[in-house]
Amino acid sequence: MEDIYDAGKLKGKKKEYYAMLMELREELLDEMQVHSDGGLKAEREAGNDAADLSSQNFMREFDLSMMGEEGKRLQKVEGAVKRLFNGKYGKCSDCGDKIPDGRLKAIPFARLCVGCKSVREEKEAKGITVEDNPDFTE
Repeated sequence: MEDIYDAGKLKGKKKEYYAMLMELREELLDEMQVHSDGGLKAEREAGNDAADLSSQNFMREFDLSMMGEEGKRLQKVEGAVKRLFNGKYGKCSDCGDKIPDGRLKAIPFARLCVGCKSVREEKEAKGITVEDNPDFTE
């Protein structure tokens, strides 16, 4: 994500959250690079016997899995940056209430208040699909 937003326009807490999100973004990109490099290194160093190939396959799958999870978190971070600039950041995407600062500091890309997150998790545990509120999506 290029810095397509003018961070200079942000003031106060928004500027603080932007800095947190950008730091988290950089950490995720670095982790993704490590896993990408790790998979390439394992391929170069692997021998041809069954144990080496098995180990190589395991490491490749592990690295791909980690990159997938980090990619999902990166998308959440980039979505949070969009919400920061379009005025939807810090508002629960289900009920529209303000997400407490403590939650945003712990999970800067949070889209749900604690109450709505709990309700959503309970529904999902029962196999109920929950749609996002279109008024609060990016």
